Amino acid sequence: MRTTQHLPEWAQDNFDAPPEGDDEGHSEASVESDGLSERPSYGLGLKLFQSVEVATIVSAAVLAFANAFLLVTSTSAARSLILRLYVISLCMVVGTSELNISSVIQELAVLENWFCRGLSYGFVAMLTLSIDEDDIRTRGGQFELVEVTEFYSAIFLFACGLIYCGMGMTCRKQVKELMLLEQKLSTEPSP
Repeated sequence: MRTTQHLPEWAQDNFDAPPEGDDEGHSEASVESDGLSERPSYGLGLKLFQSVEVATIVSAAVLAFANAFLLVTSTSAARSLILRLYVISLCMVVGTSELNISSVIQELAVLENWFCRGLSYGFVAMLTLSIDEDDIRTRGGQFELVEVTEFYSAIFLFACGLIYCGMGMTCRKQVKELMLLEQKLSTEPSP
């Protein structure tokens, strides 16, 4: 039995009832042509969501590695070293939340909301950029390639955070969950 009780009311669909205004139980969307159902495909939409997830994971990983390298090679003040440790640990939280590791999501329930998730990603990026401003003055551009990589990955993580904020404000998480449910139900064999 298919259930959609966990979805908001606007996203729930009565799968067993025929569409309104159709006496035979068929609608234009489910009419078969050449044996193939013309149901909507969510492949492109899901790929878009997965692209944002992958981009976020990659930018957080690059940011963590760049900060780890600069942490090891830096002769900066203790403040910068401590902030780099924070950035590395927060990048690990970003990666695990994007991988949907349930224990992390349960412990950090604020990341369940995509708007808050976007704000936290933006915070990690801005924290990194504020560290770099102080370190560049003390280092004098010794590791310019790593600093540039760190800068652009922080900007990219900030952009991913903005995307999550926008998707959170427009309730795209429910749309993604509905797409995943529909995909799962369409791939399951009928009893």
